[in-house]
Amino acid sequence: MANKRVITSDMFSDDKFMFLDDFTRILWVGLITVCADDQGRFQNNESLIKSQVFPADKKSSSRVHKSLKELEEKGMVFFYEKDGKKLAQIPSWWKHQRPSWASPSLYTPPDGWVDREKYHSAGNKIVSANWDSIGGFCGLHSVQDRELLSQLPTGVSRLINEIKSEIKSESESESERNAATSQPDPLLDYERKIAGFCDIYAKQFGKQPKMDADEPDKIIAMFQDGVTEEEFTVAIQEMDEKGFTCSGCLLYTSPSPRDRTRSRMPSSA
Repeated sequence: MANKRVITSDMFSDDKFMFLDDFTRILWVGLITVCADDQGRFQNNESLIKSQVFPADKKSSSRVHKSLKELEEKGMVFFYEKDGKKLAQIPSWWKHQRPSWASPSLYTPPDGWVDREKYHSAGNKIVSANWDSIGGFCGLHSVQDRELLSQLPTGVSRLINEIKSEIKSESESESERNAATSQPDPLLDYERKIAGFCDIYAKQFGKQPKMDADEPDKIIAMFQDGVTEEEFTVAIQEMDEKGFTCSGCLLYTSPSPRDRTRSRMPSSA
């Protein structure tokens, strides 16, 4: 099955990619689409890479080696050794790749790297690991990790910091959007208040109030003045006890239970 990889148009305006020669550009695309596994990892073997990326071309392994070194110097590839194998990791892998599924790698990751896995195991069971995390070298936050980061090639360290900066910016923007969308809708709050005040009226007088065109605005004004449902309940109970016949929900005669010197409650007889 062919690998599905993301190659964005931004690549052609990238300050690292645009100064590569044609051969190295093709090699770079080949490393992403052909050589790298679902974790952005592959064997650092010039002959193997040549056969995968240039199967029908008469390219020498030394030419591939030269381009790989250039990619390493620019921080586009990170070379390391694990379990006696020469391996390579694409540091920006999880910055660009957004697969729905990602199989585990056959190769041990470099120190400080976090794989993101989600795949079907035996019995069609879904297995996931770190799927909700950022992945990659971006988890380098502790003192020990910072020391490890300082030991990486300059290009890789710079790229990691760029990725972390972008992720932080995206996270802050997402937090701002969430904060904006989580603000209560004042109109919905007013509608609930109007319904609540009308329910209180109906319980006291056994019918729904007659709502004139300006009645909702009066309820909102009362709500903005800080009158509570409890105070409203006391006010209409007092009106009922005094024999008032009420037709509207807000009848501006009875003083507020909170301040008897201020007339802000029902009045209409």
